[in-house]
Amino acid sequence: MIEEGVLIPATLRPVGQGLSGAKRGQVKISGISHKCVVKPESIGGVVAECFAAAVGIHLGLPTLKPVIVRYPGKSEMWFGARDLQHPSLLTAMNVNDAAGVRRAALLLATWAQFGSTISFDELIANPDRNLQNLLWDGQDFWLIDHARALGNAVHEKNTLANVAMSLEPVAVDGAKAAAIAQALVQQSKCGSDDAIWTDLTDAFKALASIEKQYEKWEKAEEACRTFIHSRVPSLASNTANCFSPLLNHHANH
Repeated sequence: MIEEGVLIPATLRPVGQGLSGAKRGQVKISGISHKCVVKPESIGGVVAECFAAAVGIHLGLPTLKPVIVRYPGKSEMWFGARDLQHPSLLTAMNVNDAAGVRRAALLLATWAQFGSTISFDELIANPDRNLQNLLWDGQDFWLIDHARALGNAVHEKNTLANVAMSLEPVAVDGAKAAAIAQALVQQSKCGSDDAIWTDLTDAFKALASIEKQYEKWEKAEEACRTFIHSRVPSLASNTANCFSPLLNHHANH
């Protein structure tokens, strides 16, 4: 579920825009070198990234497999993910003006998992789903960059719901119906007794032992789990509210 590896610093290269200082590089995982996208991050940010990725995978969403990355000779924490080598949606579409953003929004609205991503972002209180935080290969999308989710930053609005509301009324209605329906599914899949929570706890315990910072990892994992559980009961209603201009700026934490 969560991998652990060692960075090969000499391989680091800039990624480009939209990934908060992320770089491409080689990471040794179980003794084998793999291409990854990596970035320095706090323990809270690393745990949020891992937790969001694991929950997304559990819900059938295309999040990247997380990697905890150690930088040789440094005490700082890095987060990584296996590198798909796909550009962001805006980069792939060569967007540089408002008309280009609208074209990207229209394309995104045709994605079968557009509604489920809106409800997922509401579940994890993700304030940072700009169109650079979606990878696109010309056909499929992947969700990236969740370090500010799960209580690490103020969740002022659901960005993808705002994207949907900029479209034609029939598209708005379709996105809203799909998002609410998927929110109900996600409520069921994220019940407190689901095996995902046991699996996540076990994974973080193993990582905490490796990193020799058990207490910090345990507290961060527990905080994420508690945060999501607190949002599950109202997920469908909160997702519906995302489509109201008055209620979308809700400043949830």
